[in-house]
Amino acid sequence: MTSVRHTATLLVVDDDELNRRFVSVMLREPGYEILLAENGQQALEIIDSRPIDIVLLDINMPVMDGIEALRRIREKYSLLELPVIMFTAEEEAQRIAGVFKLGANDYLAKPVKSAVASARIHIHLSIARLSKLKDDFLRFASHDLKKPMLVMSDIIACAREVELPAHAGSREIEDYLALLDNTNQRMQQ
Repeated sequence: MTSVRHTATLLVVDDDELNRRFVSVMLREPGYEILLAENGQQALEIIDSRPIDIVLLDINMPVMDGIEALRRIREKYSLLELPVIMFTAEEEAQRIAGVFKLGANDYLAKPVKSAVASARIHIHLSIARLSKLKDDFLRFASHDLKKPMLVMSDIIACAREVELPAHAGSREIEDYLALLDNTNQRMQQ
């Protein structure tokens, strides 16, 4: 199985240059492509300009803090489309709970621990990729099922046009056609 680490683009957002460098060096080893931003505004500009797989977002920053950036990210992207892991030196339970209510996927305390950060990033990237695979499968499966269901509708319509001789089984055949038609319509929906 191919590791998700070698193809993921991570955006690290922190106003402290030393923190940005530390996190980017810590995460470069697994092979991620790391992009850096100094505040929420820069982060949103980067997210709008290219595909990002996961965002590591500090809470307290000038210009635009992480909470406002998270709100704006969630206006465009679901938790599965763009995972966001918040990080901050704060250990306040209410603050942490608040970012989860706004749509954060996870939380890391500063100083960020390499093994914990890597594991959490890997998990969220895996979940996002599995969700995308599921969506792709459902899109392809529904597309591939449409043609046979349309053919089935035509066959049912043709079968109903055929004059059946009046005998005990003709009502049973019509019941089977109605059941087939109802099942086909539910599948199409």
